[in-house]
Amino acid sequence: MRIRFAIMDAAKLRPHERVDANLLLKLSELIQADGALEKPIAVAEGYYVILDGHHRYHALLALGCTKVPVYLIDYSSDDITLTTWPGAAVARVTKQEVIARAGGSALFPPKTTRHLFPEPLPDHPVPLADLRPSPPRAPPRTSATAADVSGGEASRTPRTRLPLPTRRTPRRVGGRTPGSGRKAGVPRPGSGRRGVRGGSRKPRSR
Repeated sequence: MRIRFAIMDAAKLRPHERVDANLLLKLSELIQADGALEKPIAVAEGYYVILDGHHRYHALLALGCTKVPVYLIDYSSDDITLTTWPGAAVARVTKQEVIARAGGSALFPPKTTRHLFPEPLPDHPVPLADLRPSPPRAPPRTSATAADVSGGEASRTPRTRLPLPTRRTPRRVGGRTPGSGRKAGVPRPGSGRRGVRGGSRKPRSR
């Protein structure tokens, strides 16, 4: 018998049996406590029909999983024997009936079909975190400012302008203006002013 391990989207799998509500609740609590699914679900390769593990499949859905670990099995192999559980509603089921009822409304009652394999399928634990959808990522932070809704342009924070330094008039110290090199009130050379302020010079007599 050829089997292959894979992790599939839960939406692709097709049950052919209903499940028992009480058993589903207990199994969901057990899987939640373990934090992992110990044994993958047996699925007919090419048909995606669940052969064994209907309660495990629905328990994963109830726990928010969107992916399911499976063993894909060649259902046409003569190594797989199909029978029914004791107390089942029907005494005999064929592989063709299993495929025909899968995914439809006429599902078998819980615990009707029983698939026997040449050897038990091995455990392959998969954490529930790997079967649940990843949380959405936060958008990356950018240095650009948000666009202005009214104008459509990026809004900018106005810069604070510092006051310009005011030019002070130098004070007079000791009758002199600092840096002038002369006393206050003394006329500059060449200004044409001579003598006492307000007086007139008499012409020289020859």
